[in-house]
Amino acid sequence: SPAPGAVPRDWFVSRYTFYLPVDLPGRYAFQLSADDNAQLFVDGEMVGQVAHGGAGEFDATLSSGVVKIVVIHAEFTGAASVSLRWDAGLGGGWQDLPWPVVTPFAAGTPLPIQVSVGGIAARSFCPAQELRFDADGGDGLPLPGEPSSASVPAGPCVYVYSSYRTPTLTSPATSALIRTNPSTVLTGRLLGGTDPANYTATVGGVPASVVAVADASVSGDGSQQAVTLDLPALPAGLWPVLLQPASGMGYVRSPPALRDPPVVLNYGLQVVMERLPFGRVSFWGGVDVTFAGAGMVPTNASLANGKRMNVTHTAGGLPGMNLEANVLQATTTSMTVRVEPWYDPSFTPRATAVAFRVLVWDDGTDGSFASGAVQALFIFPIGYTPEVTSVSPTTLPANAGGNLTLVWTVGSGLYSNSAGMPAEATVELIAGDNRFVCSDPVVTAVVLGSLDYTETIVCNLPDNLPAADYMLAISTNAYGAGWAPAALNVVQVIQSISPSAGSMAGGTIVAVAGSGFNTDASANRVSLGGSPCTVLSVTPTELTCRTGAAPSDGSAAVDAVLSAAALPGLPLAVWPNVTFSYDP
Repeated sequence: SPAPGAVPRDWFVSRYTFYLPVDLPGRYAFQLSADDNAQLFVDGEMVGQVAHGGAGEFDATLSSGVVKIVVIHAEFTGAASVSLRWDAGLGGGWQDLPWPVVTPFAAGTPLPIQVSVGGIAARSFCPAQELRFDADGGDGLPLPGEPSSASVPAGPCVYVYSSYRTPTLTSPATSALIRTNPSTVLTGRLLGGTDPANYTATVGGVPASVVAVADASVSGDGSQQAVTLDLPALPAGLWPVLLQPASGMGYVRSPPALRDPPVVLNYGLQVVMERLPFGRVSFWGGVDVTFAGAGMVPTNASLANGKRMNVTHTAGGLPGMNLEANVLQATTTSMTVRVEPWYDPSFTPRATAVAFRVLVWDDGTDGSFASGAVQALFIFPIGYTPEVTSVSPTTLPANAGGNLTLVWTVGSGLYSNSAGMPAEATVELIAGDNRFVCSDPVVTAVVLGSLDYTETIVCNLPDNLPAADYMLAISTNAYGAGWAPAALNVVQVIQSISPSAGSMAGGTIVAVAGSGFNTDASANRVSLGGSPCTVLSVTPTELTCRTGAAPSDGSAAVDAVLSAAALPGLPLAVWPNVTFSYDP
């Protein structure tokens, strides 16, 4: 409250009526609290009341069957609330009532059908009826005291929810974790005979195959069926089962007992490392790892069933070591994870082990275990780290191109390639966040020892590689990443600027002659005395830009020193002998 036109803010009374199936007779305790007053009725008898924003605990003796519960709440002024909990007859702590098995009416009650056309209620003219719920296949399991028939007078048109016409399990679905190649059996009064074609089933909205149906006898009841389902592969979590016979009786429900859960299956999460060629990988990551198992979330969003998954480094390694992992591809039974390459010169590689956690959770929740998240752990062994021992050349004139030769080694004699063959390793040159591939790497020499392996690679440098100090990275599928810091310096040259003078207000188009520019004009940065010069075009030997306003108040001439960088994110190099004069 308030609900405009329906419930005021203060001074109102509300009544809540519902029916609760009780499987075991006995003494049950209820906890009622309200602001302001409330009364609790069980099967028409008041068992307790609270007043003035209080709370109370009340006992009631319940018989097996369906119990009618009514709560009447009165609100005067201020805050409004009402709450009912119970001990479920277990004598333990308070818990919510089992709302999945609660109904707003008693089973077998004729309910009027209301139809409106254009907002105007239609009148009912149905004939008088004698309804038999247990006829024409109505062989379901009734609740204690539930009627098997009803008389309906002429006039109202009605619909009846009846247990006689409800396929019902006689035992809960399995609580065991569902993993690879799963199947399960559902047993009960299923009202569909023993032909598998008479049943359809889904789990989590995904079709499940009905492979067999057999007559079954449970506790002396021989009118039951046992349905065997081949279950679909699904991500980890609790998934509802919908089983429906073709007899038109509707979906199968869980056993009509307070302590039986709804028809759900618990899919578990299992990850087993499947491909790690030599048992250990690089301290610097940079390797793809394949897993088999069950319960993983497909990367195809249409198959994820509202689930999400990630992989995170949780423990192990050295203090401050923080490996990042990303899922490249996944189905429910397989997954490829990329342990991303990283580098920190303050670390010295050594053998260690780190733990990663695979987490599956519902999209839209916070991913905590309280919200139903499921986890699995795997250990990632580290020990074989490639090391780049030499690079040639180490200095390169701008626009030179050509080949790069490098030698790398790893402390493992398990891997080998052959001279003259394409290299399995990839080679990259890295400056800040900028990466360039040294293409077509070829193995020119190998040395295989009993405990180590050394390989020489020649690759093609990119044409017009922008000027910068580059780190070199290699990455192998077998071991992962290796690094050579400050491996290659591509030298930039700035020769002149023309014209060398212009307006204090900026707007002068100048040409900067030199080399080492980035052929992507937007990647270059040029400054004149701290005032940006907007790059307009670039060739390998010339850059043109438009000057900004003078870095002064404009009252006197300024000789501005040029500074430049060929890659985003890198510091500008200063060229003190190349200046531009802002002339008033």
